[in-house]
Amino acid sequence: MTGRVMARWKPYGRRLLLGCVTVAFFALFPAMSPAQDQPGTGEPGVPPTAVLTVDPATVVDPATGPQLVGPPLPADAFVNRPDIPIDQYRELKRAAGQASAKLTSRQQQEAQPLATTGITGRTGCTQLSIAGSGAPPDSSGAAGNTQIAQALNSKLCVFTKANPPAFQCGFTFATLTGSTATSLFDPRIVHDDAWDRWVVSVEARPESAFVQRQFVLVSTSENACGSYFRYNFDVKLTSDTSEFWDFPDLGLTQDSLIITANRFFGLTNAGSAAFGMAKANVYNGLGFRGALFTGLGRTLAPPIVLDGNPCASLLQNLDATHLGRRVFCNSGNPGYEFLSAPASILVSTPIAVPANARQPGCSATSSCSLDTSDARFSSQTWQYFDNLWAAHTIAFNPSIGSFLPTPKYYDIDIFGLGINTVKQQAFFFNNSGLPDDFNASIAARPNGTIYASWNASGPSNFVQVRVGGKVTGCAFSQALVNLSTATLTGNFDPRFGSQRWGDYSNTWLDNSFSMIHPGSVGGLVRWRTALGCCLC
Repeated sequence: MTGRVMARWKPYGRRLLLGCVTVAFFALFPAMSPAQDQPGTGEPGVPPTAVLTVDPATVVDPATGPQLVGPPLPADAFVNRPDIPIDQYRELKRAAGQASAKLTSRQQQEAQPLATTGITGRTGCTQLSIAGSGAPPDSSGAAGNTQIAQALNSKLCVFTKANPPAFQCGFTFATLTGSTATSLFDPRIVHDDAWDRWVVSVEARPESAFVQRQFVLVSTSENACGSYFRYNFDVKLTSDTSEFWDFPDLGLTQDSLIITANRFFGLTNAGSAAFGMAKANVYNGLGFRGALFTGLGRTLAPPIVLDGNPCASLLQNLDATHLGRRVFCNSGNPGYEFLSAPASILVSTPIAVPANARQPGCSATSSCSLDTSDARFSSQTWQYFDNLWAAHTIAFNPSIGSFLPTPKYYDIDIFGLGINTVKQQAFFFNNSGLPDDFNASIAARPNGTIYASWNASGPSNFVQVRVGGKVTGCAFSQALVNLSTATLTGNFDPRFGSQRWGDYSNTWLDNSFSMIHPGSVGGLVRWRTALGCCLC
């Protein structure tokens, strides 16, 4: 590792010293009373755990600096852990797979999209594009004004926003972060349309009992191939060697960046966490302070907030019939930050862990089945006005014994008389008769443009990348944008009992209505990704 840890979370009133240099100062601030409500939340607040003070950023130019390659993710790395106990997770997967073993289609069909209209795709970055790529890719992507960027496991790939996109540049995250001590994983990237900046989150595996690094990279201009402000801080709160920061996600409001993650001690989920970073500081490379909230239950998905609302809605699963919405106001502004307890939102179908996905030669309970996760919202949501759009993969209809993995979307009312109710919700899945759909993400815009992306497979069908949605004035459509040519193997995880082919994908809509979905497909232990462009 080059450079020092720029900050560490510590309890109230302690200071970490390195020689005569203060690395970070931590103290609890005079926060709003946990019992005090914020307008429009309807729920009391929860107290923060600590405050992080971070030094000014380091500027890194990947095109002129040394090109580094870090270690790949070890085969036994236990990352993106279920947010329920692992034994319970495996038993639910086993039972769901057995219940759905003979199902080859959904027994309650909903309206299917019309024929394909104006959807094109091309191969994005692959495992062999840049040295040092690990597997699976865990792909994230965003579209800016002139570029499309993919954050993939251990590297950043940038394309022009042509049709089809042309490769422009690529760098390892080891180069961007300066970190080669441990493997880097779980990257996320967003584009801030208002400021025309790129923001990347990526974490590293623990270096010691005291250090696990979280990196945040902010482009210094609109050019994703240019220089970045680099922030580097430690996310370990204790000296417990089993403490692990997992599955960070990245969202934004008009004024702040939001990072959520899950915290574990060994196999025990200590609850999710959230903190904010003020854009006014990090977009200028300045130091910042932010409150950390911990013990927040199951996985939290942060939103991309498209209006000036200072309150972001963080979404999670509460129980078998309810979602939870936490409101995070004034994030990144210590002394004024507010995070609410979860408001309960009733949904129309059970929130149940789905069966794993099948592929040729693999049943839903075999070692070559594809893990379909634990029903979490695995990618960011989209918030504007009184709408919060989200999608996750759940069991289709447990009441009739159908645990087929199936994406479901929600449009949740977050303000006014209908607050914390669902405006609309529905399953969506492929129109080619494949039984298993999973790895879903969604994007929405205030103009009525909505797109979702996901993967589909079956006992006789290799994995597909599919996209579907609508632009205002156009019919709803879906299309196949990429197809695996082999049964996916080489990433078996004995703790899951299945192939860890990828734990999240991403859908992004930009202002010209083009769409990026970097969902991964590939054969054996080598993967490639798909970029899709959807126009009316």
